[in-house]
Amino acid sequence: MEESNIQEIKYSDCYVAFLDVLGFKNFVFDKKEGKKKIETYFGLIQETIHNIGNIESKQEIRSIIISDSVILSISLGEDKEKKIINLRKLCIAVAIIQFALAQKDIWLRGAISAGEAYFDANKHQVVGPAYTNAYLLEEKHAKYPRVIIDSIIIEKLGQIYSQDLIDAINEKKYSNWNSDILFSWSDTPRYNTHFEQDMALFIDYLSPMFDKDGINKSVLKHIKKNLYDRVEYYNKFRWIVDYLIVKCDKITSGESGFSQSDIDNLFKELKRF
Repeated sequence: MEESNIQEIKYSDCYVAFLDVLGFKNFVFDKKEGKKKIETYFGLIQETIHNIGNIESKQEIRSIIISDSVILSISLGEDKEKKIINLRKLCIAVAIIQFALAQKDIWLRGAISAGEAYFDANKHQVVGPAYTNAYLLEEKHAKYPRVIIDSIIIEKLGQIYSQDLIDAINEKKYSNWNSDILFSWSDTPRYNTHFEQDMALFIDYLSPMFDKDGINKSVLKHIKKNLYDRVEYYNKFRWIVDYLIVKCDKITSGESGFSQSDIDNLFKELKRF
């Protein structure tokens, strides 16, 4: 190879999100439903990322789609305030993608990290410690249909506790996402012992299920189906059920304007899963 064809890789400080579709291999080998599921995934992910790009505050986010993986990146920011704003933008973009796909029974697992990376969306090239850390966190620690946040980000943003970062990201005055962005443990009922507290930070992507138009029944139907579809899926979707049960507990504590009967009925239904 001629030296003139070798392009210098320049790292910059950024956040990187690595997202992976759960069960994509099964889509590939399922001749009956798999092709339709793959077409839905590619169509929806392209549409969602295009829509995110049309949101002025999200135009800094870059994306690469490679088969069942979606990689997003945004610059880290120069100061603490900008770093928090940019992380919030990325988390909202990820949440929008997660919820849009969940409504079509396509579930994502992933992680967000921070550090140096080289990201070229046009050439579909990404490399660097931030990307590698996000990839390894997804592979080894995400476990369930969720997107976790690398704990090193707490220190990078000068926060002392994870809840400090959660509160900063969830500030409503900066958000065009009308729900919590990161799951908050601070108001989680202490008596709830079923929800695994193995990660300090993850994106609260199913919050829009409880919107002003009522509880999203399509997502609930998909969760119920997946629980008993394959033995190897049970623990993954059991985690989602426990997550939603905790959300119900939080809502009954005054988080939403939902009628108590709606929440009670959902709580009872989830407990039967």
